[in-house]
Formats: sequence, structure tokens, C-alpha cells
Amino acid sequence: MDFLKPSTMKLMGFAMAFVFALALVLVPSVSRAASPSNVLWASGSGSKGIWPAMRNGILDAGFKNRLRVRYQAGQGAETSARLLDRLQKEHTPPRGLLLAAAPYALRARIDQTLQKRVQQGSQLAVVLIGADTGSASQPRLVSAIVGFDAFATGVKAGKYARAQSVRQGWQLLGRAPTLCLRTRKDDPARARLCRGVAAGLGKSVAMLTLAHKQRAGALNLKRLRRYLTKHPDTPLIWLDDGAHTKEVLEVVQEHSDVSPLPVVVFGLARSQKIVLETEPERIAFVVDLRPFEQGRRALAAMRDVLRKGTGASTGSPQVVSISPRIFTPQQLQDVLPQIGRTR
Repeated sequence: MDFLKPSTMKLMGFAMAFVFALALVLVPSVSRAASPSNVLWASGSGSKGIWPAMRNGILDAGFKNRLRVRYQAGQGAETSARLLDRLQKEHTPPRGLLLAAAPYALRARIDQTLQKRVQQGSQLAVVLIGADTGSASQPRLVSAIVGFDAFATGVKAGKYARAQSVRQGWQLLGRAPTLCLRTRKDDPARARLCRGVAAGLGKSVAMLTLAHKQRAGALNLKRLRRYLTKHPDTPLIWLDDGAHTKEVLEVVQEHSDVSPLPVVVFGLARSQKIVLETEPERIAFVVDLRPFEQGRRALAAMRDVLRKGTGASTGSPQVVSISPRIFTPQQLQDVLPQIGRTR
């Protein structure tokens, strides 16, 4: 039988004590991270446009507040519906849901889910993210609604364009109507955005829906080509979603041989980076909807609800409305690396 030397036994004892101490430190932190009391579920409407930055804002605020956020992205109402389905079967449900406000068809179901939980004596905090805070058509029992006022944002953009029209040579007044593009037909906020633009400009605006019937998420660009062929004197185009900047600009370029037809874009997205780097003159200005801040504020609203120990709202939901900012392409040059991350 071999015997260890005293020095060796002393060294092994020290190593075992160190491993045991390390286990004492690590195990509680892992259990806290996995605890249902710290878990939130979040859904986002796709992985393009403003949603990657909004997700980053949610995750950043969750990390700083020791809340674990399980984020899922999907097309339209798909992901939010999936989370609600999963909620019915989950043995350890999350403390709260952050649901993309885009699926308006789910409004009644969200209220039904919350009403059922209230009747069962359980609580669940729900915060809508990316919502039209100026719309009265929202679920009644959610704890908070976070986003921007679509109509007020359109008014702000319209007034800015009107003030800049003479300087930039757009000649908006006295010419054919500007064109407001809606890339989704199931989101009433897009129409409110266009109506706000008309109010800000002080003149009528043509609206055109490009959502494709056969392919979800795809655009019917043939409609845009036909419109521009019939209305070649269109002075300005408004695009409701920055995720489609590149493909819309390609169509617009086909109908503006002499000078670039300016396009106003609502929302920053990765697809704009190459345009801003190579052909910034093709974009009139960008309305930054501040998705990262929307995500952070949504998590802050959720944190407040959880601290108060309340679930479904018994009165009016808290409304957090973020004020968008307007940037020219030149002003955006310094923040190009942040687009899609924190802008």
C-alpha cells in the first residue's frame, strides 16, 4: 500500500477545500438564474427592422435587473400566439410576458388569458412592446403599453418635411400627393402613421399597401411599380418600415432617372447601412423610433409591476410613449455601427 507524503496530503486538502468553496459560490447563482421567479418570456415580430435593437434593449435591462428573458422572434402573430399556447401547458410559468403589439388579432385572446388567471387567483404581468400608444384599441387587462404614438410621429415627420421642402428642392406643396407605403395590412398603426403625415404636411397623402397575400413578410413590389408608372410626378415617398429600405429604393430608382426621388424611412434597420454608406442622397431623412429605448423601458415597466406584486391591470394600463427622433443621412454617419444594435 502506497502512502502519500505529508506535503502532498496537505496540498490535496487545500485543493479539495478550494473546489468545495467554489461549489458553494456557483450553485446558488445558477439556481437563481434558473428560478421561475426571475424568468420572463418575450416575443418579437421577426428579426428585421426595429426588432433586433428592441430585443437588445430588453435583454440589456433584464441583465441589469437580474431578470432572465427568454426572447423568441417570429412572423406576425405567430410567436405571441405560441407563447400564449405554451403558457397554458407550462408547469412553471414565467412571472411576466412582453408581447409584440403587432398581432392585433390577439387582443381579445390576451384579455381572455389574463381574465382567466385572475379568476383562478393567479397573477401574470403582461407588457405590450412596440405598440401604438396613441391608439385606444389595445388589450384592457395588460399592465403596461410601451411604444410610440403613430399618428403624432407622422405629424412630426410631415411638419419636418414641409419645413425642409424648399431647402431640399422637394417642392412638396402644389404638386401631386406624396406616397405613404404600408408594408403590413394587419397593423392599424401603419394607417395612423400615414394619416399623421397628411396632417403634418397639411395636404392629402396617397396610401399604398404592399403586403403580399401569398407570401407572409414579402412585398408586392409590382403595385409600387404600377403606381410610380402612373404617377411619375410623385414628389416624396414615405416608408413605414426600415427593414424594406433596400428593396423599395431599387424600385424607386427605376422611376427616377434624372434625380433621386427622396424617401423618408420610419425606423432604422441593418438594411439601410449600405445605402447610408454609398448613396445617402437617396434617403431624405430617417425617423428613429428608438427601439433600444423601447425595449429598456418595457423591461423597466415590467420590473415596476413585479415589485408591486400586481398582475393583470384592474384599471387603465400604464402607457410609456417614446418620442422619436429625426436624423438626416449625414447625421447618421457617426452611428452606423450602432444601427440594428442599439439604434
